[in-house]
Amino acid sequence: MIILVRAVIIHITVIIKSTEVIVNVLLLSNCFYKRL
Repeated sequence: MIILVRAVIIHITVIIKSTEVIVNVLLLSNCFYKRL
């Protein structure tokens, strides 16, 4: 059971990090388009 909980926590952290990366990319692209 402990291993399962740990796997779920890792999965959630990976999803959060990937969404943060996507948000950062979107913000950077918005700034870039505004400069153009």
